[in-house]
Amino acid sequence: MKPVIFLDIDGVLNTLEQSIHPCGREAFSPEAVPALQEILKRTGAEIVISSSWREDIAGRIAPAFESNGLGGASRRIIGHTPILPEASPETRRADEIDAWLHQNPEYRRHFLVFDDDPCVRSAFPRRHILTHESIGLTSSHVELAVKILLRKPG
Repeated sequence: MKPVIFLDIDGVLNTLEQSIHPCGREAFSPEAVPALQEILKRTGAEIVISSSWREDIAGRIAPAFESNGLGGASRRIIGHTPILPEASPETRRADEIDAWLHQNPEYRRHFLVFDDDPCVRSAFPRRHILTHESIGLTSSHVELAVKILLRKPG
């Protein structure tokens, strides 16, 4: 079973300063792209989109991945978390991830959550890497991400 990364986009792959490319396409942080590529290469992880972008994987996410040099990564997207409008705003993201894991229990032991929302940490304290909305994913996150994704259950 391959591990899975629950991936937020805003605040992880793009930042407050780096969201729109001058040509109008979505721009990911130049540090986030190689960091994600390295994590995927070393772990073989698949991706579940947990971002508010998840409703448009084909029209927005796949083209953004492609234009930012993550075309190979877009082929690792295996789905997205469900939308739970009835969930509390404070716990919605964590509830949506938990619902996906409930539907796909085989991934429960090997997953990681990248998100800039600190509320997610309380639900998944050993499997969440908090990014900052103005910095995003960086090379400093790679080793911890690999360790979490390849951790032996037990």
